[in-house]
Amino acid sequence: MSEVDVQELENQRSRNEGQQSDIQDDIDDIDERIDALKAAYKILDDEKEKARDYKKIVNGMPGVYSDMWKGEKANQVYDTCENDGALSNTYKEYIDAIDSIEDSINDEITRLKNSRSDKWGILQGLIEAWRNLTNRIHNAVN
Repeated sequence: MSEVDVQELENQRSRNEGQQSDIQDDIDDIDERIDALKAAYKILDDEKEKARDYKKIVNGMPGVYSDMWKGEKANQVYDTCENDGALSNTYKEYIDAIDSIEDSINDEITRLKNSRSDKWGILQGLIEAWRNLTNRIHNAVN
């Protein structure tokens, strides 16, 4: 093999290394995005649990206070707090909205993981090509 052929192989290997680096950067970026989405999901899930706890408190309010507070105003508050009351429904809508956002986050995480898998496939192909080039260069200079 001539020096020109060896130089061309070296150039191919160098380009391949650059491509590997670019793909690894893409994978690292995807991993960072996945981590950020997981952190956001956890924050939302914690808030959803708090809202569920508040909703339970609100729903239980009529039972707790009905012996202590009576009258038209008390009944209005109790009606608002009951399972089908305005305040209870507002909490339900809030919890449902968080659920929907969490579903979207899960969908995006899955999409990113699939993209990362594709990148790993490309990277594996580049690594194999790099090994073959390195072997050919080694054999050429022996």
